[in-house]
Amino acid sequence: MVVIKIKFLAGKYHATPWGKHVNEGTVEWPVSMFRLARAVIASAKRNFPSVTPSVLEELVEIFTADCNYELVPAGFSHTRAYLSENKKAITAKQKIFDSFVAMPTGSSIFLNFDTVLNEEKRNLLTEILEFISYLGRSESWVEISLMDENFISSEMDSFPYDGLLPKGFELVELAFPSTKTDFSDNIKDSLKIRDPLTRKMKSITWFDALCMGSSDVQKYGLSSHPCIDFRLYARPVLSSSVFHEISQVTIDINSRIIKFALSSRVLPPITDAIKISEAIRKKLMGISRRLNGGSPSDVSPSFSGKSNDGVPVVGHDHAYILPVDENHDGFIDNIYIIKKDNFSQSDLKSLDKISGIWSTRGRPEIDLIPVKFYTDSLPFKSRIFVSHTPFVTRRHWRKGRGIKDEWLKDELLKEFKNHSLPSPINIEIIRNTKTAHEYSWRDFYRKRLKSSHQLEGYGFRIIFENDISGPFAVGALAHYGLGTFWPEDM
Repeated sequence: MVVIKIKFLAGKYHATPWGKHVNEGTVEWPVSMFRLARAVIASAKRNFPSVTPSVLEELVEIFTADCNYELVPAGFSHTRAYLSENKKAITAKQKIFDSFVAMPTGSSIFLNFDTVLNEEKRNLLTEILEFISYLGRSESWVEISLMDENFISSEMDSFPYDGLLPKGFELVELAFPSTKTDFSDNIKDSLKIRDPLTRKMKSITWFDALCMGSSDVQKYGLSSHPCIDFRLYARPVLSSSVFHEISQVTIDINSRIIKFALSSRVLPPITDAIKISEAIRKKLMGISRRLNGGSPSDVSPSFSGKSNDGVPVVGHDHAYILPVDENHDGFIDNIYIIKKDNFSQSDLKSLDKISGIWSTRGRPEIDLIPVKFYTDSLPFKSRIFVSHTPFVTRRHWRKGRGIKDEWLKDELLKEFKNHSLPSPINIEIIRNTKTAHEYSWRDFYRKRLKSSHQLEGYGFRIIFENDISGPFAVGALAHYGLGTFWPEDM
């Protein structure tokens, strides 16, 4: 038995699977044998030049065998970098995703191979592994060691897929070096390379092919690496919520406000607030319809905004779905679903069953985790609120309606009355969001999916005479996340 231990010193593993682009937000997990085999070759060539290619070839051939993994709890996360394009315009930047697997600092995984190495090869592999300081991108600091022959892993968390997928597991493709047999049958005679010494063309060997980089693959016009074999593995389902300080709660039967945390490899921007709100509303309506009989008329008015006979409800008694960016980094991280009165038992069952939605712009799926419920007032109190998403109205200013700014303030006051909120004593118009990303209101999506045109968006800073609870929303699309106000001091 050969067991290799990989310790992640910083608790992060940055690696993009072969064939994927870094901005797809996909990460390799667990560590692929294709990556490890090539790391062993690189370490040997750099640090042990006396090791002959034939000896090294025999050594890395163990990585063609199936491997069982003992993993640690891990989740997806990412950072975004806006890199200069070296142009005169300071705003000319390219967005780059750096996705990685996050785990507790110093965590270790174990790779188990059902094979045997003689003492000489074990000693050589031990020395080579000690010189590997990172895997994938250079931020992935590792210590790799070969365990004692008698070491036994406690539990295998990831293993070759055999047609049965245990509960709580998902399928993933892992890259392995092709076996020599498969390589000879499929590639060997169909690809020739130039010998660096004689400059003559020669048939490629398995070891030569394994050493080829992406530039070589492009040079020879190949659609994929000639020595790669993708195999289906089962692994525990990963979620970016693993290391978020949130915990799922049971929804209280008297709740009228429910807060969900968003968890995704790539969170949606706050400018997509209405799209996310509509996606949640659509999902809740589908769940409600299934729970209550299956007919369109069985959808709860709390989510549809219509009575069972299709008549729009009055008085704003249906739910507000408010996407918010609580840490002000420009991305939606929480959702507040708010109703004036308590949700019905049927509504709570629907809210309890919603677990996720598809994101916007082709981004990864978003998990929704209920983290807090409120039976009375909203969580924050303040006298001063600022626009979090643009306020929109279906009425339009035109000549004859006075000064536009004064008309806008009057429209806002009408909406406060319409939504049964106290009137502010001071209103100031602002031109963009007050967050790390200063979006203008025109940057926001300002129409429902079925509408044909965008509504004009506006922002305000408002002051009340006394503290009121928030967040809250007013305006024509308040139930869909537009017109949301957030406490200025939060």
